[in-house]
Amino acid sequence: MGIKVRELRPGKWYLVIHGKGKRWTKLVGTSKVEAEEYAKELRRELKLQGLGALDGLKVLPSPEVTVGQYADKWELEVVKTDLKKSTTSSYLSHLKNHIRPAFENYALVEITYSLLKEFVTEKVNKEFAPGRKYSKDTIRIMVATMRALMEEAKNDGLIEVNPVTGLGKYYRAAASKREEPDPFTLEELHKVELTCQEHWPGYYEFVLCMSRTGLRIGEAIGLQVPDIDFQAEQLKIRRSVDIYGDITSPKTKASRRTVDMSPQLVNAIQAMLRRRAEEYLKKGTTELPEWAFCNREGNHFDYSNFGKAWTRIQKKGRGQASPAARSATHLRDSDALGRQTACLCCCPARPQVTQDHS
Repeated sequence: MGIKVRELRPGKWYLVIHGKGKRWTKLVGTSKVEAEEYAKELRRELKLQGLGALDGLKVLPSPEVTVGQYADKWELEVVKTDLKKSTTSSYLSHLKNHIRPAFENYALVEITYSLLKEFVTEKVNKEFAPGRKYSKDTIRIMVATMRALMEEAKNDGLIEVNPVTGLGKYYRAAASKREEPDPFTLEELHKVELTCQEHWPGYYEFVLCMSRTGLRIGEAIGLQVPDIDFQAEQLKIRRSVDIYGDITSPKTKASRRTVDMSPQLVNAIQAMLRRRAEEYLKKGTTELPEWAFCNREGNHFDYSNFGKAWTRIQKKGRGQASPAARSATHLRDSDALGRQTACLCCCPARPQVTQDHS
């Protein structure tokens, strides 16, 4: 009969007892010393009373399921949930590259707050390449992945408590992944827009929309014609399109908002829609695409294709691609261009934003 003292949650000390093919847990309190004293007393009681000393303690499932074994099951289940595809992809990537290597052979019940604290601290201090350390956001997603896995194990009755909590204070000071935005000057902005209009005319209104409103790429791709209020000169942000082409909700609740348009943008979009209507009329149809910005087939823009074009547009118009733009091209930072264009401090009139609480 084995009795171990474990900090299963921050500041909460438990006894974990193994024996006779069963496992019991007992929350003792906030003191490790108290828990160790309780363990000594319980060992004496077990010698005198046998298993009767454990009456009233919670019995956990006997099989010692490992993190690796449970992760096999969780991988198959998480892809069937209603999580965004980008979130699922992120979970599976961090599970493979970080969670499995660190915890694969640990039993689920052996994952403690102390063990997780060591894991996070190691990630904060470790260089995964010369001079490069994991960013705060990367470590946060590692922790979120482990939290989601352990929460599901708790729901399945394999552990009593989810130990993945209170770890933020150990990685909050890590470096930020995001590079400082490299905003356009007004002159550079005009050059890039004119370059786009001349050499990539199919993207002109799309780029103008982002440069005048600061929308994220996915938000601009997700705009539909009914979202445009020409009379009020406003755009309603209701959806986003991710790098997989899936239509999703905006990135955060605050991202569901109304944004003002400049007169130049209003005129450009109106002209674009008139041209489109004329082109479709020549094809013998008046049924127009629902997407504000679309390809010749009437489908919304492809995220990846625009990212590649955006780098070429910048190089030709600005003479270089900024770090933020390179991120957009590689699609690692979904709102890189949106952040950059939102920093067009030199624009005479910055867009007004109204958050939608509906």
